[in-house]
Amino acid sequence: MTHPSPLARRLVFASLSLAVTLAVAPQEAAARSVVGRLWHLITEAPASKAVEAKPNAAVEGATESAPSQRWPKEVEAPHGQTVQFPNPHAKGRLGDRLTALRLAGLGYKKLPSKYDGLHGIDGVYVKMDAKGEIAEIRVVESKVDRAQLNPGPPAQMSDEWLRQACAKMLAQGDTATAETARLILDHLDSPKLKRELWHHDLASGKTSVRAVDGRGKAQAVTATWDDKLIGNEIERQCAVALL
Repeated sequence: MTHPSPLARRLVFASLSLAVTLAVAPQEAAARSVVGRLWHLITEAPASKAVEAKPNAAVEGATESAPSQRWPKEVEAPHGQTVQFPNPHAKGRLGDRLTALRLAGLGYKKLPSKYDGLHGIDGVYVKMDAKGEIAEIRVVESKVDRAQLNPGPPAQMSDEWLRQACAKMLAQGDTATAETARLILDHLDSPKLKRELWHHDLASGKTSVRAVDGRGKAQAVTATWDDKLIGNEIERQCAVALL
């Protein structure tokens, strides 16, 4: 014999309560009260049960594998507020923005590097010398909180991954993006080109940079910042309703 689920039993109980209330006390306020409880059972109870069924570690561990089950997601920000990201792309855009702000302050120019407006290389930055020639190229992947480089195959930021990304950038038909792709391919083995993983920790407000080798493996930390840039940018985006 199949027994009704707890949710089914709650729905039956709420429906009976509604019927009794409307028959005995048909006042509008009473009806609204019971309807409200019924709606709560339908919409809120299953979600609450799903969250309680998984420990925090399990929920966090799934953050990179099943976005539809996790977003919107709330995180603690360094300025003391809780920030909600509607989807992983919004969080990724914040990471790109934080990297761009930092490198712009260091004298780098950002080049177009997305082949469809969303996918591609997070950031390609160049710095010019006194003669107006390229002195350094930084190919950057920005990650936020627990996100890591995708192991592939091909591993993110590896030679093969960069070649594939550049091929898509060349194929999209945008002249500026194609120039960026050719610049990377021409300097793939040049000491002028540096691959980097930028990690932004929103709760602490810290940024760290690691070199990445040709296999897509993150190496030693080459730079860190622990200032107000992350907190200030989150506060600004909250103020203009971007977050």
